[in-house]
Amino acid sequence: MVIYFVAARVRKISQYTLTDLLEKRYNRTAKVLGTITIIIAYMVSAGYQFKGGGRFISILTEGAISPETGMLISGIVIVGLTVLAGMVSIVSIDIFNGIVMIIAMCLTLPFAISSHGGWDAVVSTIEAKNPAYLSLFEGHDFLWVVGIILPTFLLLLSESSVYQKFSSAKDAKGAKQAVMGMFAGVVVIEFIMCAIAVVGYAIYSDDPRFFLADGSINRAMAEEVILRVGYEKMPAIVGSLLFAGGVAIIISTGNTFLMVTSTNVARDIFQTFIYKDATSR
Repeated sequence: MVIYFVAARVRKISQYTLTDLLEKRYNRTAKVLGTITIIIAYMVSAGYQFKGGGRFISILTEGAISPETGMLISGIVIVGLTVLAGMVSIVSIDIFNGIVMIIAMCLTLPFAISSHGGWDAVVSTIEAKNPAYLSLFEGHDFLWVVGIILPTFLLLLSESSVYQKFSSAKDAKGAKQAVMGMFAGVVVIEFIMCAIAVVGYAIYSDDPRFFLADGSINRAMAEEVILRVGYEKMPAIVGSLLFAGGVAIIISTGNTFLMVTSTNVARDIFQTFIYKDATSR
């Protein structure tokens, strides 16, 4: 909601990158430092998508393709798509991706609950295993919750791809409308995604793959719980939609982060220091 009040101002300034704003407000040194930071951070974040895609492919092929090979395949596909697409295509793809994500999540949640025998069965299982998972703060105090919220809040406020898309908006009004759409979409998707994960805990509460010898949760498997629910517990059509939604998330995030990095390299390094007369094209 805070970003809503920033969007129109960013569009009116109409710069290409977040670092353009740094230079306008401070100086070129601030711009260069910001560029270096963004390139490192966003390349690492894009790498997470390659890794996620690798796990994805490994699950779908039941281990016939290793996560490492799958990671390479994901990297090639996401980089290729980013190179070929450009900002206009990526925004169009994101609209399609967003629709697929919401439909897939909304269908998966009731089917996941039903696969475990209904909501009462889900609650009973979690209460028997770890009732804290059903509480608002999960046994933590308010400061812990703020600590969890703060990084996401700061990330969104400094999210370069968001600022790039504001600058690409038709006008300031369009940028503000986009934030409202983003707000609604994120709240719906994140809530349902968390709910599916909680239901997944109930479904796999007795599955040894998800727990270590001492009874603690196997974090590597826990990261796959939504995909496992889709692959192992859903009807084929719903499971396929969920995996399509997962692909949408990976591709959307990967190409957005690569687009941010490439735009910063092109404008803030290449155009600034190497070829100053370079046109936008």
